[in-house]
Amino acid sequence: MYQRINAFDIGGFNIKVVSGQVTMKRIDVSSASVFPTPEGLVVDGLITEPQVLAEYLRGELSQIKRFSKEIIATVTSKAIIIRDINVPKVNSLEFTRMMRHEAIENLPVTLDDHIIDYKIIEEVNGENGAEYRVMLVAIPRNIVSSYLEFLRAIGMDCKGIDFAGNSVSKLIVRQDAKEKFKKTTAVLDLGHTSSAVTIMHRGAFKYYRIFSHGVGELSLEFETLDKLLEEIKTFFDFYMSRESGNTIDKITILGGGALIEGVIPYIEQKLLIPINLWQTRGVVRLSREARMGDNIVQFANAIGALR
Repeated sequence: MYQRINAFDIGGFNIKVVSGQVTMKRIDVSSASVFPTPEGLVVDGLITEPQVLAEYLRGELSQIKRFSKEIIATVTSKAIIIRDINVPKVNSLEFTRMMRHEAIENLPVTLDDHIIDYKIIEEVNGENGAEYRVMLVAIPRNIVSSYLEFLRAIGMDCKGIDFAGNSVSKLIVRQDAKEKFKKTTAVLDLGHTSSAVTIMHRGAFKYYRIFSHGVGELSLEFETLDKLLEEIKTFFDFYMSRESGNTIDKITILGGGALIEGVIPYIEQKLLIPINLWQTRGVVRLSREARMGDNIVQFANAIGALR
């Protein structure tokens, strides 16, 4: 039997909470709720006052039907550092030792101040034989500690802390597999204070980058959006220069900013790449309580974090 679990996506502007369960065929979402984030309580992924935020949310969460005690949190922060590296294919024990060395060599941080994690993305053929392409991630320890303190304060059992790029990539992998899409998707998450792009190719995570511009800063002339799009173009150029034949075939847009009138055609015109608004498309099944039309795009990171 599949277990029900909850996921939090805690941003500086809104807090998204979903409850559901993941099966082999789909993700069943039984509830989806959004609450405004009190000013100053979440700054670039850090919960500045975990006890205060817990007190604020405790009453709100008690109103959600079938809300379990087990939860996964997904984090967005410019302080999270991600490196894409290739290492020789070795046994699991050697690989663990190797990752410690690679973290020292590749991450420009004090390791004691960060939680280091890694994920094998794919096996590739290198110059000297089989290699693993690995996503190496460093999350500031104070961010993780703030989440753990917050979850303890509201009586939740933390089952994991993910970062948003990984959460959304798991969601897109399911959907691209369902649609048998075997090209490259760039997922653009338009948030209030920041935005992010995840690049997926043939069902595999490729790159993730977070940008300091969010839709909360948009002027009527979309001046801030133009700055963001210039940075995204540079990121796309970087990806396409990494290997001959790399392209961006489509953009899937999500996050609260995706619903702003005129944003999608404006971005499509500037980037000259087909864009679609993220939809559940048969991979995510929403209960009657969770159905909200296009507004579901703001819950994509939280839904992707469910496991």
